[in-house]
Amino acid sequence: MSPILPTRRDFRAKIEIEEVEDASSRYGSSAEAAYDMHRTNHGLEIDIPEKRYYMHEKIINTEDRYKNYLLSQMKRSATKFKKQRNTSHYKEVVEAIKASGSFELEEYKNMNMICMGARNKWEGQCFKKFLGVNAKTLDVGIGANSKAAGSMESNFLDYMMDFSALPAEWEEQWDIVFSNSIDHAADPTYTFFEWLRVLKTDGLLVLGIDPAPEEDGDFTDCAVLEEESVENFIDSTATVALLHKIEPSEKMTYIYYLLKKM
Repeated sequence: MSPILPTRRDFRAKIEIEEVEDASSRYGSSAEAAYDMHRTNHGLEIDIPEKRYYMHEKIINTEDRYKNYLLSQMKRSATKFKKQRNTSHYKEVVEAIKASGSFELEEYKNMNMICMGARNKWEGQCFKKFLGVNAKTLDVGIGANSKAAGSMESNFLDYMMDFSALPAEWEEQWDIVFSNSIDHAADPTYTFFEWLRVLKTDGLLVLGIDPAPEEDGDFTDCAVLEEESVENFIDSTATVALLHKIEPSEKMTYIYYLLKKM
């Protein structure tokens, strides 16, 4: 069976373009263009490619394999939809956002924020409370919005979709994009540029990574991101400027990068 290139806005499979008939007509988003330009000019990935789960014989190059990837993420989401991080985690992020000077304090009440890979509404509720933004939540689903799974409707996600394949009409829609789930992306570098696509120019991407990731990804935590790989990637791309790095603390075990879209 020949590899299948997903339609525009679907997951960008890592396959050879020449193997797909009329592939050029299916490319064209700003995320795809930025992704291709970065790879051409720099070649650096945000993660450790050789440690990705979806590489080599596991590469996502057919519809069935893409569906299997989504299903694995849905099952993982269903097991975590009731979990909530301590509010001190989000308070520390909010303090850093305010201290970055990206926006005036009175601006936040009119700003739109999206939390990618959020499991449930908790992240959005925390940012709405502590930052004052209109915060929305997104995950691939299925458990978080399932009454059968025992989830309360008040905790339902705002959006259920693949965070690597966002709607075309979201181009430059969000003032702030937040996530500590990029390790769940099959191709984190492409996902990074997809998140930038939906972020407004001068908007803020708050990117979190685990400072002690597992050495090898699996079918749910698909990729391994390390400080060195992330920071080399940030330094290599002119699409963002690093405003601040939040180091791990007793309250928060993640590293966060506050990135301004240029």
